Amino acid sequence: MKELKNKKFFVLDMDGTFYLGSSLIDGSMEFIEKLKQTGKGFMFFTNNSSRTSDYYINKLASMGCVINKDQIATSGDVTINFLKKYYPGKKIFLLATQIVEEQFRERGINLSKEDADAVVLTFDMTINYEKFNHACRLIRNGRDFIASHPDLNCPTEDGFIPDCGAM
Repeated sequence: MKELKNKKFFVLDMDGTFYLGSSLIDGSMEFIEKLKQTGKGFMFFTNNSSRTSDYYINKLASMGCVINKDQIATSGDVTINFLKKYYPGKKIFLLATQIVEEQFRERGINLSKEDADAVVLTFDMTINYEKFNHACRLIRNGRDFIASHPDLNCPTEDGFIPDCGAM
């Protein structure tokens, strides 16, 4: 515990660490309150790229944890920044949920199914054989492959489900 007292800033995971499904894990809010009382900074970072930061801000608020946009990032956000830096203007075939696809577009990522320069995989719970097959063909034909995170499993209230890294 002594090591924690010396820390000034904490980066906190969410799925299976701060909450599970729609329920806080015991002690989660008490930890946040302690951080606030002691003047420690914190932010949430999730490798769950199936939703946007705005979604998670609202989800946390519904559980009584109110944060602002500067206190959260997803692996999708990091992937967007990576693409802007290393693939500016390139065509990207994105495997993602619709809301994440919209986020990528809004942030200036050039999404294209045809003639893609790279394939980007997020935690796409809407993936189907057609999308998966197209991505595999692009990768076999030499397109770069980028995954938003390597996790094999995602914790849920019903147990683990396949995540991005399982693909």
